[in-house]
Amino acid sequence: MLKSALDYRDYNLGVYGIDLPMIKPWTSTPAVIDVVLGLFDSTTGVAQSPTPASAAEQRSREPNTQLPELAAILFVCIQERLDWLGRYAWL
Repeated sequence: MLKSALDYRDYNLGVYGIDLPMIKPWTSTPAVIDVVLGLFDSTTGVAQSPTPASAAEQRSREPNTQLPELAAILFVCIQERLDWLGRYAWL
């Protein structure tokens, strides 16, 4: 859901004349960042759990394939939050 929202926003920035950082971006609220971080931590725990499978099979498990996208979304949310906070740094 977050990826879709971020992609839609990026695609339509010029169409709607949106200036970044946004005034109240819901995609970078502390609650959203906490949820994405929790998903990343949980997925990391599952991916690192020992299994009797071979090393090649373990690397191809589904949680391992989800980690890069979760990390990317987490970084985008945090960067958006930092940009929003930086907007008011001069006050």
